[in-house]
Parts: sequence; structure tokens; C-alpha cells
Amino acid sequence: MSKNFAWVEKQFLSMRLQDSLLPDDESQAVGTVLFRGRRVLARRVREDESLACFASQLDRGLSVTGSSLRDAVETMLHRLAKVELPEATFRLAKVHGFNPGRVTIRNQKTRWGSCSSTGAISLNWRLIQVPAFVRDYVILHELVHLDHLDHSTRFWERLAKTCPNLNAAEAWLKLHGNRIC
Repeated sequence: MSKNFAWVEKQFLSMRLQDSLLPDDESQAVGTVLFRGRRVLARRVREDESLACFASQLDRGLSVTGSSLRDAVETMLHRLAKVELPEATFRLAKVHGFNPGRVTIRNQKTRWGSCSSTGAISLNWRLIQVPAFVRDYVILHELVHLDHLDHSTRFWERLAKTCPNLNAAEAWLKLHGNRIC
């Protein structure tokens, strides 16, 4: 599996995957949304129905009547994040020998995640929009805080061992994290 992480990092840093994995301001204006690191079309299923759809996601219980399509899709993304992000966190915790307390999904404006001294991890729902290697990096970053509550040398050494593509993920966040909306 680490072979795949190394390949992703190499490809990302070589700019091969940039067009498909990075936000594109121009495409945001034409009805697309960033979902799991790719731009996908967001649309109403039919103008006379209150159904929103993007990628393979269709939400019948979400009314887009009276709200913008963007708001409806954001609500759908938030709902997906509440399911997928805790699952990913506990899966990664198990693989790497961490034992987090609870995992909450929030609408943080300036953070991707945080870890409390009690072992509770909070993640930004917008992580559902980033590529999997970036999402996993943020989650692993917070999991390593369970052992090291600071950003000491020991913290970064442990994170580097735990997350082999940390450079690519940090580069992605630095270049494009502020454009996730």
C-alpha cells in the first residue's frame, strides 16, 4: 500500500494529476462541485422536482425548492461527511494503532481538524471534497496528536512514518485548501 502512496505523491508533485485533483475557479462558476478530489457536475434532476444530484449521489429527501442548488449540494456533502469521515478516522486509527475518543464533524472556517486533550477529534466537513490522500493526511495528523499534543519534532517524525505522502498532501492544502467551499 505504501507503494501506492509514493506513486500518488510522485504523480501529484510532477503535476500530472493537477487538472483532475485541484479546484478550478472557472469550473466552480458552471455548476460543479469538488467531491472526493474531483470536479463533478451538480444539477437538479428535473426542474419540476426538488431533487439534487451530483456524481452518483442523489438525495430524494433534500428539497432544493426555495434554496439554491449550491446550498442543497452543500447540505448533501455535509451529510455524507458525517458518515464517511468518522468511518475513515476509525479505519485509519485501527490500522495505525490509535484509539480516538469521539469523532465529530463540524463547519470549521479556519481549520481542517483538531484533537482535544481528551482524545476527541473534530474534522471539517469539507474534507469530503478533497482527494483521499489529503483527507487521510488530515485525519492521520489529528490521530498522531493523540500521542503528541504539540507540533514537536517527535510529532512530525511519527506523522512522517504514519503518512508516507504527507508532502504531497501538505502541498495540495497549501496551494488549494483556501479555495474549498
